[in-house]
Amino acid sequence: MRRRLAILAVAAAIFAVPSGGLGCFDHQCEGDRVGPYGEAQAEGDFIEQGAWESTPPLAKWLNFAAGRTWTFHIPSWERAGREVLSVAAYVSAADTPNAPPRDGQYDNFTEASGNLAEVTRLGPGRFEIKNNTCTQLYLRLVVRAGPPRDAGADSAANDAQTE
Repeated sequence: MRRRLAILAVAAAIFAVPSGGLGCFDHQCEGDRVGPYGEAQAEGDFIEQGAWESTPPLAKWLNFAAGRTWTFHIPSWERAGREVLSVAAYVSAADTPNAPPRDGQYDNFTEASGNLAEVTRLGPGRFEIKNNTCTQLYLRLVVRAGPPRDAGADSAANDAQTE
């Protein structure tokens, strides 16, 4: 009997959660659009020529409010025709999860997937990422790009000359 009551209590708790807590329905979590980010000198930095980060690991991460879409533009990649190959999105409930702890305990973060960070490529050096949930998060990106547009042509010409 106690087991049945426990199961019923868990089921009731699951179904009693307000709809806003489980996901976005109708227009509950319509978000805003921010950006383009990456154009100003203090917006992001290169880790290496083909890798860019939105913020340093120990800095304050970007506000990734519920429903928010960030637009990113990395001008040097666009000029070179470098396509975005991968976007590693990290999210946290804390704005500085890697900062030295104030109370002896670090905050946590995780790599985002699914609705937490929906990526849309817009062309060389341009992409968007959306928080398609009703959860307030903070965001840090590490983005990798392919070679410059003309790098393949130069490589093919060099191969032809050596044969």
